[in-house]
Amino acid sequence: IYGGFAGDEVSPDERDLRGHASILSGDLAQDDLDLDGNGIAEEPGELAGTNAKHVVTIESPETRIVLLDGLTISAGRAEGGADDTQRGGAIYCLAGALELVHCQLSGNSAQKLGGAIYSAGDLELANCWIRGNSTLMRGGGIYAESTIDLTNCVISGNTSGEGGGI
Repeated sequence: IYGGFAGDEVSPDERDLRGHASILSGDLAQDDLDLDGNGIAEEPGELAGTNAKHVVTIESPETRIVLLDGLTISAGRAEGGADDTQRGGAIYCLAGALELVHCQLSGNSAQKLGGAIYSAGDLELANCWIRGNSTLMRGGGIYAESTIDLTNCVISGNTSGEGGGI
């Protein structure tokens, strides 16, 4: 899935990621706080009312790679209910390999593991910002049960009982 398009591009190389934000939001009731008016929850304290438990859920077979490129994912709140609904506020990846490129994940929370990302499969991030996410237990930004490959990423301002960033 590619973001950052205005609609007249013929190639992903022509995208303007800053000029044409592609926001996937878990703010189902559109009642979260947006203190700066940009349509993005930057901190879990901005979440209010009804939010999706996971903004993106991936249940890909282990032989497939899922690519998310040029997206902003915010306002996921993984809490309550069964154990698996308490992991990965922005992204809940149960199987397969996940690759994120030019993505920003902020303002997500999870009750247990991975405020922004919970991944049971291989995880690769390049040129991503993971900031302002939280969980009560482990991995305020990322919780991965397999390998993580990070290239030119910023992981900051995430909070957790253990492992604020990862």
